[in-house]
Amino acid sequence: IGLRDVTTQRGTATGNQSYTGAVTFNSDYLTNGGNFTVTGNTTLRENTTVTTAGGNIGFTGTINGTAGTPDETLALSAGAGGIDLQGDVGAATPLGELTAVGATIGLQDVTTRRGTATGNQSYTGAVTFNSDYRTNGGNFTVTGNTTLRDNTTVATTGSTADGDITFAGTIEGTEETSDET
Repeated sequence: IGLRDVTTQRGTATGNQSYTGAVTFNSDYLTNGGNFTVTGNTTLRENTTVTTAGGNIGFTGTINGTAGTPDETLALSAGAGGIDLQGDVGAATPLGELTAVGATIGLQDVTTRRGTATGNQSYTGAVTFNSDYRTNGGNFTVTGNTTLRDNTTVATTGSTADGDITFAGTIEGTEETSDET
């Protein structure tokens, strides 16, 4: 399924958007309060924004960019809704940047790189980390409380510059944490 500029409106439809299978995103997606769900692996062909204005955002598979430049970015904005990324992000082809804003954010491995984009990872909300997060020179920022559900590594080491690591909130959990700058 290849998608471009999908917009749904509350009132005439539920506002929910649900995609199953291998999905390719090319642009911006807006649900106006509905949920946004992808069941399957996702490839970004261009910078992509998902905005739900209060609905939940969920991806069950991996999310990767495409080989070459420019590096695709992903911005997720759920407002009062939650964000759940169950697969690895950028494992096969790193994203140029990942931004997530939601009441709760849960995610697995995330790899971004500093190339044509910043390589930054930015999370705003109550975040649950489960694995490794690498920016390859970009900054790593959490604004909100953090829960560690597994051993967690944050690495911002790059080939030309190292990024900063910032946590603005509490960090809780029983697992070991390490940072590499």
